[in-house]
Amino acid sequence: MLENGKSDIFRQRYYFETQRQDRIKSNLSIPLSLIVLVFGVMVFYLKHLYLFINTDYISILFVVVFTTTILLIFLDIYYLIKSFYNYKYSYLPEPKEMKKYFEGMEEYCQKIGKDEALRKEIDNQMEIWFMEGAQKNMSNNDKRSGFIHRSNTTMIFIIISVIICSVLFFAKYTKTMIDSQSDVNKTGGQHYVKQSQKGQ
Repeated sequence: MLENGKSDIFRQRYYFETQRQDRIKSNLSIPLSLIVLVFGVMVFYLKHLYLFINTDYISILFVVVFTTTILLIFLDIYYLIKSFYNYKYSYLPEPKEMKKYFEGMEEYCQKIGKDEALRKEIDNQMEIWFMEGAQKNMSNNDKRSGFIHRSNTTMIFIIISVIICSVLFFAKYTKTMIDSQSDVNKTGGQHYVKQSQKGQ
């Protein structure tokens, strides 16, 4: 009874870790999509970085937050790579290998005259396969989950940084447009005065 109970526990754990592996794979899609989206926004800001060549506080703050965001993006990419790269999972042997092993065990038990031990030997071997597989897969899944958690935490800071960048960008962009319009108005006014003076 106890032996069967142990086998069931290891079997259930093995299949649980297999399902957990599939969930981890599916959980990677959202962070990857966010990284692509955020990277596109940062490329847009990079193309308009010429707006921030001045030394006013908005420009300085934008450059600092922009640089921090880029560093966070690369850190997040590192965590994502570590969460799905270089993991080797343990699976049950192929059916042909299992059949060959069981037939060998059956032949051995018959040779030594212990046919009643065959079932126990098979159960023990299955228990070992499930236990070793569950242990290794659990270790892999724990590591991957840890990196995904770090990635998600980093993504929160990235989103905050992007929001700050957006506020600073549009503040600077609006100020630049207002200043440009003001310069146009001044130039137009001076031109009008000169034309009026020539007319007199």
